[in-house]
Amino acid sequence: MLIINFPINFILLTTPIQSSILFLVPQNCRINNLPDEMLIAILSCLNFHEAARTSILSHRWRYLRKHTHCSLHFFNDKVYPMPLTERFISSINQVLKLHHSPSIHQFKVCFNCPIPYVREGEKHKINYAIDAWIDFAIGKQVKVFELDLLGRWPVRDDFNYTIPHVQKLLSISGGEVKLMTTLKTLKSLRFVSVEITQEVAKFILSNCPLLEQLCISASAYLGFLEATRSLPKLKSMEISHCKRLTGIRVRAPNLVSFTYIGNSIEKGPFKEVVPRLSELTIGGFYAYSFMMNAPMHSIYCSNLKRLKLEVSSKISSLCKVIPNEFHQLCHLKKLELDITTKFGDGLCFFVFLIKCSPHLSRLTIRVVRGYGDLNDVFEKGQAKAHAADRIVQEAMTFSHKCLKVVKLVGFIGSTSDYELASHLLRIAGSLKRMILCADYDYFMYNEFWPYSMWKKAIRKCAHQLKANLPPRAELLTYGHGFSKRIKLI
Repeated sequence: MLIINFPINFILLTTPIQSSILFLVPQNCRINNLPDEMLIAILSCLNFHEAARTSILSHRWRYLRKHTHCSLHFFNDKVYPMPLTERFISSINQVLKLHHSPSIHQFKVCFNCPIPYVREGEKHKINYAIDAWIDFAIGKQVKVFELDLLGRWPVRDDFNYTIPHVQKLLSISGGEVKLMTTLKTLKSLRFVSVEITQEVAKFILSNCPLLEQLCISASAYLGFLEATRSLPKLKSMEISHCKRLTGIRVRAPNLVSFTYIGNSIEKGPFKEVVPRLSELTIGGFYAYSFMMNAPMHSIYCSNLKRLKLEVSSKISSLCKVIPNEFHQLCHLKKLELDITTKFGDGLCFFVFLIKCSPHLSRLTIRVVRGYGDLNDVFEKGQAKAHAADRIVQEAMTFSHKCLKVVKLVGFIGSTSDYELASHLLRIAGSLKRMILCADYDYFMYNEFWPYSMWKKAIRKCAHQLKANLPPRAELLTYGHGFSKRIKLI
């Protein structure tokens, strides 16, 4: 229940249940003596749905919320057939027609757009509606604009809605003055599964001097991302799953967080030192370049405090030989590795990243494996992984004095899992806690390894690892099917 206390004896109570409960002190309440401008300012502190609930208070309050500056968020993570999608789009259009305020702070739309799967006439309706939303956002001078046409669904390769070219964008927004006014005050921009060309992206970025957050994801049209002027306010940038992207040329001297998931980029994403960059997420083939070609990335890695690498199965199969030159990640505190691998591929290769990070305190490794014949997995594959890990362990013998917490997610008790965990115990003398998160889903439908055998394998590994724990360290094992940590006795 949300309780909002206004300064003049007025309390608005709203509950998450379907029928809102509104309490108002008698009609001679002094809040009604306030001018409309002040009441609109008060209602603008609420979100749109909360402000709409006040419309039942009286005839006067019925129309006040239409003039608020509150944010508009529309979210739907389900996949609907076209008739229901049209209903969702119509509901958005209806709300926008009723909104008369000259400006709003945020405008966000998130749903799974069915453009690739509908007829040409239906595509035109959706495109026309989204054009109108962009026109609305520009007309209201939004500070935060998000258009997500995937929702929570995975990235797909087909084409979706395309941002109009610059001339059309100027025409639907009511002219250059109107568009430029909005761009000059825009602080956050997020496009997901929205096709945007190099020309349009360059025009937008070059005219957003106050931009603080930028996200372009799953845009197949984008070939090169650049801005003609520096973006001094930009703090967070994400460019991901843009399969045709060949380069990035954006000057952001105060960038703090950067995410890039995609193909390799010639000469890297930055031409100048980024001194404040502290959070970095890398994925796709670019992750391989990051690990194996350290000098190419040194210009923006010197002050990292948090690093996340997403390594696909194609990349993990290439990770065999330790690189000759290491990164110097002297300030790194947290390291996350998301590894998709095939059975028979060892995991100890990635330990060299720990050696690059002398002040690393927390390590998280998530492992996802493909399905296969478990008899082959735990015989031929185990021997192959054991041999590969042994070679790396001999090359990566060192002592790390700062690593305190290690978390291994997707642990199944295989040889590669055990070799990785035991090697981490040998090099981390100051370790305080090792957490094993078992992957029960992998064994759920496999007839060769029922639940009881899987649980036994996890316990066996846990017993062996516990015997090698550093002094005062603890071993915790969690997973689906365990209400609490596994008892080792």
